[in-house]
Amino acid sequence: MGILRDPQACLRRMLSKCNALQTWNGATYSESQLLNRIYLDVMPDPANGSVHTPAELNALRPFIVVGVSGQNPVVMKRDAMGGGGGAYDLSGSLVIMLEQNAVGDDEAEVDANFIELLETMFYTGDDAQPGLMDLTGLADSIAIKTISLEVIARSQPDEIVSFGDAQFARIRIDWGT
Repeated sequence: MGILRDPQACLRRMLSKCNALQTWNGATYSESQLLNRIYLDVMPDPANGSVHTPAELNALRPFIVVGVSGQNPVVMKRDAMGGGGGAYDLSGSLVIMLEQNAVGDDEAEVDANFIELLETMFYTGDDAQPGLMDLTGLADSIAIKTISLEVIARSQPDEIVSFGDAQFARIRIDWGT
């Protein structure tokens, strides 16, 4: 795959192992079912080939898109202490876009359950019910340095007609060796 796609694929697999996401939005998902809701770079194309309808988006949700951040997507630095040769440190930033259908009538507020999902998705301290930070350092994972919640919001009333009533979060993951 390469230095851009490998970290994305690792983060996708890590997300599928997060206990909070396996019981997301009132449903229960196995790792493989959750992998089907986590996309690399883009969502599936809309049926009309142009723009997703609100009904299509409602059916796709909940979903996650894992992309490469525009800020330090990948940094490769020669390891001066490595004795020459091909020794290097690799790091970068990935972005997670997480979206689910909104619950309730309050169009102005993000649901408390969505906020709790994000908190337990990040860290639980429980290996039996891991969050992303709990999975860092295990086989087939990236070494997460920081998790930054950049945006958390709910659809604005004028957007609901076009996109449906949704809650979404943008999360930056900084990783490195």
